Amino acid sequence: MSRYVSGTQTVLNNLRIFETRSLAAIGQAVETTCVDISNDAKADHRRGSDPHSRERFESQTGSLIRSIFLKLLEVSRINVEGVVYSNLRYAPDIELGNVKHGAYPFMHPALVKNYPNFQKRLALAFRKVL
Repeated sequence: MSRYVSGTQTVLNNLRIFETRSLAAIGQAVETTCVDISNDAKADHRRGSDPHSRERFESQTGSLIRSIFLKLLEVSRINVEGVVYSNLRYAPDIELGNVKHGAYPFMHPALVKNYPNFQKRLALAFRKVL
């Protein structure tokens, strides 16, 4: 016994459209959150504004702030990945501390602060697509 199912091609086309729209929306949510994390990591380090009282490093030359970048690394069916990073070798010493001085984290607090917004963006992205 055989059956003919009509509309199969329509369903497949709709799934492809859904996949494309979903990946675009998720990629946008990741990229926007990376921008926010980068901006927060760069904020409140002005020399003379007592950033240490807010557990922030005090910018001496502005090099560390200028070294914070973001990149959308991958948008695929399997993975959507963005990164916020500094290319300075001493950035981990500022973030994590070392034997000479304590930690003045700037990346981790920015990530924690923006995580709830990321969750909201993802939820909104799926609502828009569905």
